[in-house]
Amino acid sequence: MMKKHLVLLSVLLFVTVIASGQNYKKYYRAGTEFMKMGKYQDAVAQFTKAIEVEPSDADLYIARGKAYERTGDIKAAYSDFEKASGFSPRNVETLVKLGIISNSMGNYNQALGYLNRATKIEKRNNIIYPEKIAALMGLEDYEKALDASDTALVLKEEPRIFYYRGIAFANLKDDVQAKKELERALSKDS
Repeated sequence: MMKKHLVLLSVLLFVTVIASGQNYKKYYRAGTEFMKMGKYQDAVAQFTKAIEVEPSDADLYIARGKAYERTGDIKAAYSDFEKASGFSPRNVETLVKLGIISNSMGNYNQALGYLNRATKIEKRNNIIYPEKIAALMGLEDYEKALDASDTALVLKEEPRIFYYRGIAFANLKDDVQAKKELERALSKDS
């Protein structure tokens, strides 16, 4: 009799686990569809339901963080990316998102910390360096910003890199080089 109850309990537990796994995927898919449609609040609601079912999945926090970003709720986005980073500390996308948001909030040292962690994982990621330069510019460390911009330009030439270089040179009182870099920014932008 006791054995039958244990088997029945085990089957019930197994079915519950399978059903909850399918539920979180259903909510995740719905959230993803809402994101595609531009219905970001609805996406947040669906990702939240998915997280309630599967609270230790970093991808769910990343997805909801992106939805929060789209709604303009940067603090909630930051919180979700931070939570995702706790579950998946080597996720470069999450570290970059944390760096971008930290930069936007004026927390340049914090941004630099996240971005340095990201570059230790992926040294040749061209998305990291512009944000790293922005953090260094915010810290008024123009020499290091120029060093980071050298690396960024090797990976990908972008107008904003030349712009940052122009501003850095201007702050270092090298107006001739500043002008050259700003002209390059304009020529790359057209």
